[in-house]
Amino acid sequence: MPTSHPTVFPSASPSGTPTLSPTLSPVAKIATNAPVAPPGPTNIYEVESMMVLYGIGDELDGDAIDSWVFVTQGRIYDETLKTIDGQGNDLVVAVSLDHQEAVESGRRARMSLRSLQSSESGLQINFTTAIEFNSDKQNWDPNAMVADGFRTTTQQWEYIVALKSVDNAFAN
Repeated sequence: MPTSHPTVFPSASPSGTPTLSPTLSPVAKIATNAPVAPPGPTNIYEVESMMVLYGIGDELDGDAIDSWVFVTQGRIYDETLKTIDGQGNDLVVAVSLDHQEAVESGRRARMSLRSLQSSESGLQINFTTAIEFNSDKQNWDPNAMVADGFRTTTQQWEYIVALKSVDNAFAN
């Protein structure tokens, strides 16, 4: 039991019960003589992409950018991992926002007997995705790796729900 004042010598009564039982380190590794296959050549791709998010305002701020990168990067990582499954390893995906700007939509809305032009503002986000992994296969389609998580309406809604769940900036 610790005292309020330090002592010069250790206490005669131990605070715990000593044991002579051996303990194993939780990170102990078992050595094997099995050969390990080399990881294969590194495939490195950079894909420039663009998306438009509506109802978000004119610009993402620092925290919203971080949230957008986190969700977008995770989605592309998951889809790329599915693509290279069994044919590649050591996957690294990094998304960076290059440019963002407000854009106007050309949607028309009907009101009573006349037609009014209404604009729904959106935010166009240009970004680059760096994809790196080891694989003996060399003919990958990196554009598909980036786009595969956003192709269907269901995937797009899942993406929006994920954005909303991490940051209120995406609530609308």
